[in-house]
Amino acid sequence: MLSVFAIRCILLVLSLTPSLVHLNIANFSTALYRASFPENQPITTPVLELELQVFIPSLSPFVTISLQGYLKSHFLLTKDDIIRCAVVLDRENTSQYNLTAVALYNNTIIAQTNVSIEIKDVNDNAPTCQDTFYSVEVMETFILDSLLILQSRDVDEGTNSLITYQTKD
Repeated sequence: MLSVFAIRCILLVLSLTPSLVHLNIANFSTALYRASFPENQPITTPVLELELQVFIPSLSPFVTISLQGYLKSHFLLTKDDIIRCAVVLDRENTSQYNLTAVALYNNTIIAQTNVSIEIKDVNDNAPTCQDTFYSVEVMETFILDSLLILQSRDVDEGTNSLITYQTKD
């Protein structure tokens, strides 16, 4: 157990230093959190839970966790340290999010960890063609070679992007 004097010294150092990660005041349970889940999940869908251990119990009630990084606004961090979707995530727009979770005491970083979130593809996009209607006229004497070249594109990934063509009479 730390003395009151030792705690006051730590608090003084905390108030003067922008980052105290090296003092080992607190640690996340892992250096890298990874999550993977399907796109188009409803808002507030849980993504992953952060675990922080604060080694000075008297500081615990005053430590907060926040997310940093590009597109951090796509996620919510709830009071129970669960990262949730703040928007419906679309893999075709962004397939990977790399964020940093930081533990703060008095606006000073006391611990940090990386968060990697992969968005999996679902078959949610129809193939698109350059034109919407194709018409071909063939004479009876035509020797079959190549009648029409039809190109289409599906922005889904993997087997979700495979396209099958059918003709109708």
